[in-house]
Amino acid sequence: MGLAAVLEYVAERSSESPIHTFTDALWWSAATITTVGYGDMYPSTFAGHGVGLGLMLVGVSLFSLLTARVSAFFAATGDQESDARKLDVARHRNC
Repeated sequence: MGLAAVLEYVAERSSESPIHTFTDALWWSAATITTVGYGDMYPSTFAGHGVGLGLMLVGVSLFSLLTARVSAFFAATGDQESDARKLDVARHRNC
């Protein structure tokens, strides 16, 4: 996100875009990567659009990986609890 903000600032600082400061670029990159997209900041140059496209692809990919990791964690926890219950049932049957 920080790298995208730097690249966006460099691409847009002298254009007609509302992105004039690094803070504006940082706000834009945070809104873009979280898919909020308020629309108050937007790129107007070809390079700015390229940075935006890259940030969108990376942002969606990283969010997907995070979601997959969290899901796998909860699935593994559920499997361990299920295995523990099966062992308890098997022990009680053998007693």
